[in-house]
Amino acid sequence: RCRRRLARSTSSARNSCARSSRARWSSSRAARSKASNPSSILSLGSAGDDTGIEGDLDISEDLTIVGTDAQNTIIDGNLTDRVFDIHKDASTVSFSELTIRNGDAGTGNGGGINIDDKDTAFTGTRIIVTGNLAEKGGGIYNDGQLNLDEAVLSFNGTIDTKEGGGLFNHEEATLARTTIHHNIAQEG
Repeated sequence: RCRRRLARSTSSARNSCARSSRARWSSSRAARSKASNPSSILSLGSAGDDTGIEGDLDISEDLTIVGTDAQNTIIDGNLTDRVFDIHKDASTVSFSELTIRNGDAGTGNGGGINIDDKDTAFTGTRIIVTGNLAEKGGGIYNDGQLNLDEAVLSFNGTIDTKEGGGLFNHEEATLARTTIHHNIAQEG
């Protein structure tokens, strides 16, 4: 079920998604009335797990996720944990046509997306990262090679976010046709 909704993904990601007892798919009422273009939301459960069973979605190998579009493919952290934690074993990760929202890394980095290794290349095309919280990089924390194209980073961070409400970049970043607005942090 998760595989069909998120399109092309590796077997490890499919297995992680299938094992995640707390992650569930639901459709909004408005989407049910539009049978030709259903809306899908993946909601996360409890925090503090790096095995892919609960909490954030751990990525430990190459992965591509393609949604239908950012308005209708939504991955929601329910403010219980960060949304995506990209580990060092993932060398190439790409997301397109989706929204990543309501992640909360607490005192950790990257509420929406945490890119954990300098050798990881992450590409986000036509993605929306919004409403995420973290100590650094409310929306995205980048310790790798970040490429964003036609992305929107908005309404991430709070006054408790120390640096980078929308984006904290520690390594390489290329942003093309990307909008960053209404993010909050003490610095940056």
